[in-house]
Amino acid sequence: MPNKLTLGLINWSGHGNLGDDAMARVLIKRFSKDFDVVNFGERPGRADWYILGGGTLIAQKSLFMQKIPYPERTIGISLGVSNGWEEYGLDKLKQFPLLFVRDFQSYDWLEAKGLSPKLSVDLLCALTPKPRVNESRVVGNFIPYHPHKSGYDDPDKTQIKLSPDDGAGQYFTDANELLDLFSETGTAQVTRLHALVLAWLAGVPHIYGNSAYDEKIEGFLERVKRLTPEQARNIINRDLDHICQYLKSA
Repeated sequence: MPNKLTLGLINWSGHGNLGDDAMARVLIKRFSKDFDVVNFGERPGRADWYILGGGTLIAQKSLFMQKIPYPERTIGISLGVSNGWEEYGLDKLKQFPLLFVRDFQSYDWLEAKGLSPKLSVDLLCALTPKPRVNESRVVGNFIPYHPHKSGYDDPDKTQIKLSPDDGAGQYFTDANELLDLFSETGTAQVTRLHALVLAWLAGVPHIYGNSAYDEKIEGFLERVKRLTPEQARNIINRDLDHICQYLKSA
């Protein structure tokens, strides 16, 4: 039996951020059966192929653009383009054989630069929530310097953290645990993108996402406005399958 290809993952995992760590785990789970997967984080080593993503990794002076060793052997998945991007790394992106983005704005920006991106969704849409069992809980995800701090003093509100920097509250490191919490939640007010993604996947009836803190909130809401969680899950699984078949035939 021939040796498996080595697939190197390039991302921002390993820094205590729930979303970045969960996206890396989605990729590891999907590709480990067919490839030797190495999660390099932001320090890529030697591999046959690379996957960049997910996240807003297309940005001005992005360290990820600097460190991509072989763009012609790199595939982008669930990527976003940061506001203020001025074509930094465009020469490398043009060499990617496949490039999937997670929102309309990123798609439009890259297409305007002469690229041929494919429209996907956020990688965490691959997760499957458990059946809803309760809708009485109220959950808030607040950033310490954000003006909406009133939730901190509400004894009936569960404060969640997706990163050690998020101030007071219960710190979640496992996306599936937070997804389970949201399956028992009736109202969620969120400032972090992946708190929003997980609340939406879990079918929380009342979700308030604050795009004033992060434009990615608005980008996600616009992307899934006409999608169900099941449709989004089918889209990301389709795109991951596409990547797998491409790599097998390369």
